[in-house]
Amino acid sequence: MPKQTNKGKALAALLANGSIRDAAKACRLSEETLYRFLRDPAFLKEYRDAGRQTVENAIRKLQKATGEAVETLQRNLHFAKTRRWKAGRLKSFSKMRSKVSNCWTFSNGSTRSNYKQNEHFIST
Repeated sequence: MPKQTNKGKALAALLANGSIRDAAKACRLSEETLYRFLRDPAFLKEYRDAGRQTVENAIRKLQKATGEAVETLQRNLHFAKTRRWKAGRLKSFSKMRSKVSNCWTFSNGSTRSNYKQNEHFIST
């Protein structure tokens, strides 16, 4: 692996850090050295191109993740609505069933409490 030059270290540190001071500490060069590199038109162009490329890559990743995130949110929202609807419907059905089961009357006028006597009405 070839040894990284001071300009290469400075470029990487400038891209990774938010200030000249932090970049200088990270690459173990003086702030003055970094300012001198930034005054060099070739280095400045390389730094701006690398920064632009970093931003473009980040945007591409966000765009890809956004589509996946929207699909996941839609799927979860649909699932939540379906579960809530089913839970609400089950609760309503359960309430209705208990009310109906307490009110069964058969064609002979008897109620659910006479179930054994009324089996022939249920099976028909």
